[in-house]
Amino acid sequence: VNFYDREGREIGDGTRLCVKQSDPCPCNPDWEQSCDLPGVGVVCIPANFPCCSATEKFCFIVNISSNDLNSTATPPVTCVNQSADCPCDQESSKFCPPPPGALSTASFCQPRNMPCQSELRSCDEGEMMCSILQYNSSGDPVGENSTCASASRPCPCNANWETECRQGEQSFCHPTKYGGCPGVCSPEERSCPVNFYDREGREIGDGTRLCVKQSDPCPCNPDWEQSCDLPGVGVVCIPANFPCCSATEKFCFIVNISSNDLNSTATPPVTCVNQSADCPCDQESSKFCPPPPGALSTASFCQPRNMPCQSELRSCDEGEMMCSILQYNSSGDPVGENSTCASASRPCPCNANWETECRQGEQSFCHPTKYGGCPGVCSPEERSCPVNFYDRE
Repeated sequence: VNFYDREGREIGDGTRLCVKQSDPCPCNPDWEQSCDLPGVGVVCIPANFPCCSATEKFCFIVNISSNDLNSTATPPVTCVNQSADCPCDQESSKFCPPPPGALSTASFCQPRNMPCQSELRSCDEGEMMCSILQYNSSGDPVGENSTCASASRPCPCNANWETECRQGEQSFCHPTKYGGCPGVCSPEERSCPVNFYDREGREIGDGTRLCVKQSDPCPCNPDWEQSCDLPGVGVVCIPANFPCCSATEKFCFIVNISSNDLNSTATPPVTCVNQSADCPCDQESSKFCPPPPGALSTASFCQPRNMPCQSELRSCDEGEMMCSILQYNSSGDPVGENSTCASASRPCPCNANWETECRQGEQSFCHPTKYGGCPGVCSPEERSCPVNFYDRE
């Protein structure tokens, strides 16, 4: 029995119930449905997923900006004939067979610049896995391929589009589009990073470096970046679809719970507000947080309401451990988690208002009182079913 938040995402470690050996495990009536999968049996799947027939297979369509399979939005899953390939978006994704350990009835669409599991292999002794940048006809990086190479020397460059360069003891691959290898910068110069992006606007590779005058700003990628003079920081490169805040403003990072891709070409999750104002967070699902240690002092954040702000976290003392305590609404349904420090000499505490601490053998777990008293140890005629929890996000 799985528990979900009001957005349909699974939360917590769940609990267990006993059912007859011949009965299927019960599904969560709000967020799941029962589905008889060929070769697997009756299982619980998200309510907005299709239940494929014996002649069909699941196709998992990976949205590059959102991998949230439990979202209440249109599900990234469809059914196709067992012999058919998944209907992938050929422009940005590709079909992959099921990875080892996955359902034999499932196949996947995933970003085109990521290798399928079936394309990966373990490197032999004396080798290491290397990521080689791939380029389009204009000499711009568009993705990466993985390959095995000798571990006794640096990873190879793309011979068609890159030159191997050295600075001191370090070597790196420099795109021929940017000319020959940059020399060691002189005292009058400084070294600037050059970032590479794929055609979806996501940063890829380790980039390269160029020398510029000490008085000049570092050049930005003309396709995906813009120059911005940040108060107290100076001129830096930021994504082209981000606003450049003024000296009296600060960045607000609005974290979309279903998409944390800040390099996406979609509407950017960033806005500018007055330095003295709080970020305009969606009060229903997120909350305002001050900048975490090490972040720009001109930036503040909106993040999921069930996640603590960095400023709310603390290190536990010696003899303590960090515990996640489920929080409940007035109906006794889990809606999120809070973190707290507790003694490391015993299990994490339960929520005394909504849970009972139960034991099975040497293990203890927290059981929601909404589901009655502690489940007993299952009899030989019964089997144990998991109960998963979902927060409101």
